[in-house]
Order: sequence, then structure tokens, then C-alpha cells
Amino acid sequence: MIKGSNLAPRKSQFLPPGVWDTVWSRWDWTWIKRTIDLAVQQGANAVRLIGSLGILSSKVITMETYLSRQARLAQYCGSIGIKYYACGGDLRDVGNADPREVRSYPVAQATNLAAFGSDVLGFDLVNEYAAGFDSLGKAGVESLLVSTLKDIRTAATGLRLAVSDDRPPPKSAETLPAIASYIDFWDFHIYSPDVQFDVMEPLGHISGLPILIGEFGASRADGRSSVDRSQFYRRILNIQRSQPDFMGSLQWAIVDDDFGLYDESTLTLQNDIASAWASFP
Repeated sequence: MIKGSNLAPRKSQFLPPGVWDTVWSRWDWTWIKRTIDLAVQQGANAVRLIGSLGILSSKVITMETYLSRQARLAQYCGSIGIKYYACGGDLRDVGNADPREVRSYPVAQATNLAAFGSDVLGFDLVNEYAAGFDSLGKAGVESLLVSTLKDIRTAATGLRLAVSDDRPPPKSAETLPAIASYIDFWDFHIYSPDVQFDVMEPLGHISGLPILIGEFGASRADGRSSVDRSQFYRRILNIQRSQPDFMGSLQWAIVDDDFGLYDESTLTLQNDIASAWASFP
């Protein structure tokens, strides 16, 4: 069962042109390694880091540099016995490029990742793909993703593929998205405090694919009480237990002043959600 944490940007990295550009261009490995180690201390067996398509399209760093940083993450995770869940980037984060022009970038990333075998949990092609509907439309985004997933299948044999989504999951075979035939598992992100425990039914049955909650989190800035945040974590655990085809969950995030198991300012463990997280298998 996957019990993982997302690696969030530092406050100092929220800079133009985009936060994930800054994460990957400045590449603070000392901080990244420290946050991974904190995640492991809290029981994580996997970590996820969102990639940057924008930093590649702007050519601020070379593809070779980007892939070497990605490889370092995979190598370190493997060396301490956990899995790296990679994410290719975000369609909102392509700079001035047309998203269709950066199609080769995730293919190169996936090829790089495939070399690490079981140390890599999988590859989330793009983060929350519906965000690209504004620029390309739903059909355009799904066409782009399907063609890219096909390319990755050819180039990166054995790598498990997903495309994450922050919308409610489909409820019937007729509403399954076009990507369903080209992925190995679902990745859904959940932040709504009103989410129902049966939200994922009957997704596994109609698709035949396992389910991962790739992000979930409870904010300390939206007025929720400590008890409410703890109960949200337990609600996610109940969702995870609701079906036999769940792979597990990754919380957002290990270190973050708003959502983190640790706040960034003092690296203090937030016991309300940390105690609930401890109950995840």
C-alpha cells in the first residue's frame, strides 16, 4: 500500500515565471533531501514532485540538466527504500509555448525514469490535466495526452502511467475519458472537505484500473478547526478502505505552512493531521 507525501515548493520559490520553474532551475537538493527524510520519518514509502514543462520550453536549463536532477531524486529514493512518483509538469506551466510543442519533454522524462525500474512508482504525465481545457479545449487536451501516452509506451517500456485529475471521477463506462485506455492507474486529487466516502465508486469496477489518491490536504488557512483537519484525513482513509483496488494515498504536503505535516517556518510537526496520518497503512 502506498503511503506517500508530496514535496511542496518553499515560500521563497513562488517567483515568476512559475513556482515549478523555480524549483527545478534553482534545485535546492539539500532542502529536497531533508523533506524526503522528514516524509520517511512520518511513515512515507513514496514521494511525489511536480515537474516543470516551462523550464524546459524556456531553455533556462538544458534537458540534460533536468534529467540528471530527476535521476538524482529517483536514485536517492531507491537508496533509502522508497519509491519516487514522478510528474511531468502542468499544462498551465509551459511559458509562451503551445502545450503541443512540449510533447517531447515528458517522453524524454519517462524514458529517463524507466531505467530506475521498481524504484519509480509511476509517471503522472501532467498534473490535473483538466487545467489545460481553457487553452486547448477538452478534446484537444485528451488528444494531446493520448498521443503522448502512446509515444511513452514505445519509448519507456514497463513504466506505469497515470494522468492526474482534480475533478470528481466518472461514474459510468460511457463517461470514462479517452485516456482511460492508455493509463495503468487513476490518480485523483481531493481537497473538498465535503467529499463522500463512496466518491470513487464504481470507478474501479467500470474501468478495471487501480486508484491512487495522488494529492489530498487540509488547509490551516480556510477556517477549519484542528478536529476538522484530522477528520478530513480520516475521511480519506475511509475512502481508501472503501474499495479493494486502491493503491494508497499521498498527502499534500510534507512541509508547507498551510497544508504540511510540518510547517516550513519552524519545521514543527502538526500533531492534528500527523496523528491521523499515522493511522494510514
